[in-house]
Amino acid sequence: MPIRESGGPAQVRPPGIAPKSTVNTQTGKPPRTGGYYRVAREVDSLKAGDLVLAWTDAEGQIHGLCGEAQFYYDDEEFAAHFELAPSGRAERMAQLERLLAQAEAGDTAEPAGLLMAQTEPASGGQALITTQKRNEVVQAKRNALQAKRRVEVLKAEMKGLLVEQEKILELAATKWGEQLDRLTYAIESINLYLGRDEHFTCIQEGDPALAEEAIAVRQTVLFMDEECALRTDEGGIDFKTIDDFDRWLCEPEHLRQVLPEAKGIVALRLRRGEKFYADATVWEKIIFNQANGGTYILVRNGQKLWRIWNNLELPGHLFPTRAEFETLFYDKWSQEPLQPGSISYQKALNEARGLRKLYLQAALLLQGIIDRTRVFHPLAVERVNLLDPNPDPAVIRLIRDAENLLGSGRRPYAEWRRALNDRLELGKRIVFGGTSYMRYQHESRKEGYSRTHPRFVDWPQCDVVYTLAGVGSDGRDFQFQFQREETKRRATFNLYKSDDFILNFDDAAEEDIEFYLGDRANRHHYLTSFPLLQATLRLKREEKEKEKPFVDLLARQAAARCAIEDGEARQWLSGIIPWWKQRNRFSRSLTAAEKTAYKQILNEVRLRLEIRANPANAQTAARIAAARPDWLVIAKDTGYTVTCLRRVPGILGLVTRETWGPDGQDLKGTLDWYMPGTETGRWEALAARPEWREWPKHGRREEFLSEPEYQHLLSEVRATMQRQDKRRWKTFVAVTASQHAIYVHGVRARDTWSGEGEPEWTLKQAKWERTKGVVRLQPSPYWATLSADLCLEPNDRNPNQLSEDNHTPDYEKSRLQQLTPELRRLPFTVYGHRMLWFEESALLESRKFLLKEATKRRRKNRRWATVRFYQEHFEEVLKQRFWEHEKQKYLADGGLAELWEDHRKAIRFRRLELDRTDLESCLSFLVNGGIKLAGRQSGEIWALAAEKGWKASDPEANRSLPANIPLPEPKDE
Repeated sequence: MPIRESGGPAQVRPPGIAPKSTVNTQTGKPPRTGGYYRVAREVDSLKAGDLVLAWTDAEGQIHGLCGEAQFYYDDEEFAAHFELAPSGRAERMAQLERLLAQAEAGDTAEPAGLLMAQTEPASGGQALITTQKRNEVVQAKRNALQAKRRVEVLKAEMKGLLVEQEKILELAATKWGEQLDRLTYAIESINLYLGRDEHFTCIQEGDPALAEEAIAVRQTVLFMDEECALRTDEGGIDFKTIDDFDRWLCEPEHLRQVLPEAKGIVALRLRRGEKFYADATVWEKIIFNQANGGTYILVRNGQKLWRIWNNLELPGHLFPTRAEFETLFYDKWSQEPLQPGSISYQKALNEARGLRKLYLQAALLLQGIIDRTRVFHPLAVERVNLLDPNPDPAVIRLIRDAENLLGSGRRPYAEWRRALNDRLELGKRIVFGGTSYMRYQHESRKEGYSRTHPRFVDWPQCDVVYTLAGVGSDGRDFQFQFQREETKRRATFNLYKSDDFILNFDDAAEEDIEFYLGDRANRHHYLTSFPLLQATLRLKREEKEKEKPFVDLLARQAAARCAIEDGEARQWLSGIIPWWKQRNRFSRSLTAAEKTAYKQILNEVRLRLEIRANPANAQTAARIAAARPDWLVIAKDTGYTVTCLRRVPGILGLVTRETWGPDGQDLKGTLDWYMPGTETGRWEALAARPEWREWPKHGRREEFLSEPEYQHLLSEVRATMQRQDKRRWKTFVAVTASQHAIYVHGVRARDTWSGEGEPEWTLKQAKWERTKGVVRLQPSPYWATLSADLCLEPNDRNPNQLSEDNHTPDYEKSRLQQLTPELRRLPFTVYGHRMLWFEESALLESRKFLLKEATKRRRKNRRWATVRFYQEHFEEVLKQRFWEHEKQKYLADGGLAELWEDHRKAIRFRRLELDRTDLESCLSFLVNGGIKLAGRQSGEIWALAAEKGWKASDPEANRSLPANIPLPEPKDE
């Protein structure tokens, strides 16, 4: 099996061969093992003449070490500032010896005696401590500190030198480590060839293939759990149940799926991802998923099958693709080729080398199987060489099934299922595929998250058809009822359209199901897709088989009554029967109401034949479209009339229905606020706009609002604001509407726990509900507040314009897509699809009001910032004075200035608690009064504030603040 040596602009060397030295002793990069260089020009904190230990890592990055300080340089910077120092190592060793000598020859004289030893007895037996004695003790302390300082300096210098020597040894160890890795790789490769760690098992006996049959080596590494799709209710097979895969593989059709060639090799892994073990401990989960690793080599020779286990982990292919190495040398984002010599290029080169080694080991593994076993005998040649760069296709066939794949033209399974489930609505049927394994993934008993009611009962029986009977709780889309097996009582299950364990049964086509079951590109969804698709296909075929006698009867009767051929009758029924099943509120099967189905379906065949005979044509549609520019769809609805549905401005879902003659010139009738129903399924469209495809057709009239109802809700909003919220609302600007809610825009006092807050631009959402046919809004306390912006300045970005970047959230895109051009031009955040009310003067008043409030807020913030500035100034001055006092005391007691910072760490800062004083109150009073404080002393502010009428609450605490702190000019002034 040839492994092509390719790596973009540079070739990848074969493993086991050390690269030639590329170090230029004068100007090149430092070696991998490191070397000393002298600073020729000052750089960073290094001075000319300093010695630096430099080395180049595996990715081409140059590192520098001077003592404990580390540096990084690029090639040009290093060449410009450093030069090789051959004697650098000797200089460092000599410096280390000098430091050791200085440490041994340090001053070992004992310090002055204790305080009591330096005192003289006085009369009465009392010790006399004189100024002279104190000065002697202070000097002794100073001498001791100086000696300690010299030792600390020696210690720091010596530590830096030892760090360098430790790094030199580490780099040397790395060199030998790389040599050891190469030897280990060579031993592992030899062991792979000799089969030292492999487990060879025959799983099926039989006749071998012909000697002339070429050995096929498949490129793609497959996954056993995805291929067999066994034990899906347990999360798929694992290392404990691998024998299930062997038994599954022995079936001829399954063997053709995995390895169709009579003589060949294919590599498989056990699983693509980790398996979820619900009852296992953390360590058990780690061990189990490690046991699911390794490589399974399947060898076939006619009817004989062998399984070979090995610890080799393949990267995704058994041998490399043509472009696999080249792609490493291109930037992942810009797709520009990497610059040779750069760090990214070196990383790509290292990755290519590692990848090539892995593929070479795989080739040696397979070569060893061929050379030391007789699994492929009889052979037409004496020896098969997989490492031959130009293999004979009559002996070796490399099947590149991972390259140059043609797409199927269909959407991926996840997109297809999502689009199918998006068509779900109340009354439709679904197939439920939730297993106990999925329940562990979707429910959490610790967090109280449950899909069922009552809570935490067993999930419904899977692979069964259920009917969506209502809206789900806690924000879920739907719910259905099921019977609990243990108690035979009813329970409900709540679900989302996006759940991966449900599928739209009514709209799923058998052709699509069969495709996704056989499509290998979508097999990684097998845990959810296979049980669901297999159950859906089985249930559809069972329903079809059960309905077959009744369908045959309908075909015979339709052919007889309508005087058409049996084949034509069946063609009509193929479209009418699915339509009839979903015609009512709840979907049903033919056998659920045979008498009703018999009568209605035969009548539907007759109606559709009459519609087909309607003489209306494209000219009819053109005449109607010219007369009604707002048309939505024009279609033949009976044998002698044509229907034109017109959009109602500002109302979604409802339309105006007009009935025309077949010539498109005679208007027969009009019906306002009409809800398109399932009868549209029998129409033959003459013309339709794109939005007709997504227009609601299966809802009820009561689910949509008509124009009088919109106006009724608008009046209710205005009455609510006038009656209850007039005090909170400062301005009332606009009211917009969507299909489900009303949106109120204006300036309103912010809701706070303590009452009313500052006024702000507000957007309130009021949802509507229909009670006994009457539409009403939710009570105003339940109106939700949505995020909203108002453009106050002409240059502000309009919040209704789609941003040019790609970071706009999906929910924001959905909001913007619903806006009409009129709403999109408004200078504030808008929801909905129509404008119910808007007052331009109120918008101008709102802008003036908010600008005034913004100015007040800025001034208030500026005054607060000034007060805070002076408070921080007082704290900083007091802090500086505290440390200055401590430093002078330390120096007076014999401390050294150069050791002050170390001594400072042992002192606890005692801060003056300004919060106990009236400083903030006094400063706020003066600043709010517009009095300039810059240039005054801290002691003056108390009297100045008292003159203006301010009263102190704690004069005693105020006197603790020094009176000689000068007040500077605030930064913002």
